[in-house]
Amino acid sequence: MRKQFYLFIAVLLVSCKNETQINLFESAQNLEGISGTREYLNSPFLSAGNSLYVVGHQNGSFPDLGWHIKGEMGGVWIHPIKLLDGYHASVSVEGINKCLTKAEEFINYPILSQQNFSLEEMGIKASQIHFVPQNERGLVVGYQFENTSDTQQELNFIFHPAIDLRPTWLSDSLGISDGVDEVKWNRKKNGYLAKDAQNKWFAAVGGKGLGLVNEVSACKLSNNESNLGKSLTLSAGEKKVLYVVIAGSDKSEQAAWDTFDEVQRNIEELYAEKAEIYAALTE
Repeated sequence: MRKQFYLFIAVLLVSCKNETQINLFESAQNLEGISGTREYLNSPFLSAGNSLYVVGHQNGSFPDLGWHIKGEMGGVWIHPIKLLDGYHASVSVEGINKCLTKAEEFINYPILSQQNFSLEEMGIKASQIHFVPQNERGLVVGYQFENTSDTQQELNFIFHPAIDLRPTWLSDSLGISDGVDEVKWNRKKNGYLAKDAQNKWFAAVGGKGLGLVNEVSACKLSNNESNLGKSLTLSAGEKKVLYVVIAGSDKSEQAAWDTFDEVQRNIEELYAEKAEIYAALTE
């Protein structure tokens, strides 16, 4: 029965592709999930596919983790390189600014993971989803904002990706050194490309409707040159969803953008593919 359910979800998603973009938050409600306890919010989580994985804390933060490369084993990786130390989102409404690093709930699903935040003083509920396609060097970070007040709200969203292109453990023994990361904005892609100055390591980050913003994040991070942002108008009770896509390559700039485009265009199919894979595991 469980396999039939996952296959039904996969078929439904593909058949609806041309009608509307998938809402990962609504799709997650149809999956079996495990809600973690508050005692474990300050402990690691993993979202992974065959080509990329992301490791952070269940509360939404990305602290220093690991010992092979001390403090550097968390974040977003496409072995043999790391793309990001992590990513943080901040929200501001009427002068109140909050960094989404203190989730009140973490939910682990077979296909993705989700953090929920209650921003009562803003009249907002926020959720963050991490979806890693099974066979792509890409990641979708989704955000849903709900206006829980009885008046219209103007919300300012900032996404701060902590770019850190670097090689994996023991690379120094092979004479591979880490260069300075350089960032270049691409208006057509609504995103930017980061490149290691000494190596063919690339990370593409962006999303539909997002723009480059040079604002200090509520997350109080030192580097703001790669922040992405968007303003949202939410009517009373309204929900809105937006997605950030992260992709990488250790081959070429074009390969990073190709993966970025593939993931952004085909979230529905990639979600359905992963649903089918997990359906097969339940046989």
